[in-house]
Amino acid sequence: MKKFYSTALLMLSFVSLSLNAQDIILEPIGPNFNYPTNIANAGDSRMFVLEQDGFIWILKSDGTVPSTPFLDIDALVYDNYQTEWERGLLSMVFHPNYSSNGYFYVNYIDQVGNNIISRFTVTANPDIADVNSELVIMNIPHPYDAHHGGDMAFGPDGYLYISKGDGGTDQGDPDNRSQNLAEIHGKMLRIDVDNPTSGNNYGNNYGIPAGNPFVETPTDDPNTLAEIWLYGFRNPAKFSFDSSNGDLWIGDVGQEDIEEINLNAGNVPGKNYGWRCYEGSDPFNTSVGCPPIGSLEFAAHEYNHFEADFVFRCSVAGGYRHRGTINTNLNGIYFAADWCSSEIFMITPDGSGGWNRVNHPTTFSSNRWVAFGEDNNGELLVVSNPLSNNGQVYKIKEDLLSTNSVSLKHDFSIIPNPAEDNVVTLNFNKATSLKEVNAINLQGQKIEAEIETINSTTARIEFKNISSGVYIIETISNKGDKSQNKLIIK
Repeated sequence: MKKFYSTALLMLSFVSLSLNAQDIILEPIGPNFNYPTNIANAGDSRMFVLEQDGFIWILKSDGTVPSTPFLDIDALVYDNYQTEWERGLLSMVFHPNYSSNGYFYVNYIDQVGNNIISRFTVTANPDIADVNSELVIMNIPHPYDAHHGGDMAFGPDGYLYISKGDGGTDQGDPDNRSQNLAEIHGKMLRIDVDNPTSGNNYGNNYGIPAGNPFVETPTDDPNTLAEIWLYGFRNPAKFSFDSSNGDLWIGDVGQEDIEEINLNAGNVPGKNYGWRCYEGSDPFNTSVGCPPIGSLEFAAHEYNHFEADFVFRCSVAGGYRHRGTINTNLNGIYFAADWCSSEIFMITPDGSGGWNRVNHPTTFSSNRWVAFGEDNNGELLVVSNPLSNNGQVYKIKEDLLSTNSVSLKHDFSIIPNPAEDNVVTLNFNKATSLKEVNAINLQGQKIEAEIETINSTTARIEFKNISSGVYIIETISNKGDKSQNKLIIK
């Protein structure tokens, strides 16, 4: 049984970020998780949270987590991930036809250090996977103990994309694997999991899409790997597709000085992103095997480990370009983060073909951002893994009320939010004795509510005659203290 590291009641808090006169709310959801590494969705209201030791947990829309994991492959996953922390269970993705075939894929480091991509199948119970259904798709030996890459996503073309780091060590890719097209490391891969063929380099349960740039022809070097889609990466730990236009965004973790956010507009095959010849746009090791600089694709945005603000940054967590249906004023913004500074970044077009970075004004010293995810509404979540058993999942929300010059005192959270009916739960940051709760629409009209007090920090609220829209939820304690928050009724 899962041992959660928080109380059953969620003691939630909100943090506001300033972005072009908009406020961003980070809302914690669910309990604490044990070394979370990634998050995924299967096209419904559930989110799937991965833990490094091989567990996948379902996080429901009301913030609860079933006591039985969706998948437990602890016996398969590398044991000493807490000392070699880039290992373990790294990512999962659901097949585009998951609703009919029940297939999903996981990327993990096995007990001997190899990179395994496997398919599993869900059981008749949608909340439980069949642990005995594993079909190994790829088995990739790894030369060192880090720089696995390890992310996966199905592209708009229906093929499975996989990120691979340069093989490890912090010595600047000494074997020059990233520039070597006969090496699998330092690459973005593209494979066909629906039409397997024999004779592949890393297994017989996948095929090679015909459009891959290095599919062997009489004029190609026969040693090139047909699985390769893009190359020249150090450690592309997280990537995503823009759901609006299919652009591929890749966060590539830097070596000594520079972190990269790479954009492959239109997802064009065969591009070379420069490592180890270049770190970002700066020469790193151009002594041998480097192509002409004009043939390289440099980052859409890069940042230094030390900048004029004297904040130390060291490891980018690539994210998503927001395309949600609820917080629509955030659409078009690319969200990323940095492990060392605990910052969340907002990358926006500069109007001349480039990109600007906006850092939120507050750092989160207790958080180490490792991954972003999208829910079924296209809204974004971010995962914190502080290398401890108190990792947390947050929703990224826009505070629409900030544009109306309304100053809110957030002393409570609302679950679920957005809500699909007129019943929600309020979780207070401290013990509160409620006198009154009201919903106020954007026209200033008040909607009364019935209060069911669960305990000193939790209350169940049923609103009368509430319709779809955005509301201010106002609470008044017996002492007269007021607090407000935003609620969206779908």
